Amino acid sequence: MIPADDKTACAQGPIRMCVICRQRFSKEELYRFTCPVHGELTLTADSTGKTPGRGFYLCRDAACRNKFERFKGWQKKCKGVGHVH
Repeated sequence: MIPADDKTACAQGPIRMCVICRQRFSKEELYRFTCPVHGELTLTADSTGKTPGRGFYLCRDAACRNKFERFKGWQKKCKGVGHVH
């Protein structure tokens, strides 16, 4: 039997979590960023949501966007992806 929350998620589409506030939203409500490649030092915005690679999601809240500028957690998660160290 599928829990009620999972039934709702299937009807809405994929559910993802904001890396800053840790709240869950439908994928369409979030911005997506992918790990840098070729030694870049910043995350790459993914407007299509289909770029291959490790992705991070950010909600549209202004406070989360401000905190995301200082967010360094991606560096650990991207280690070994591309050439980030």
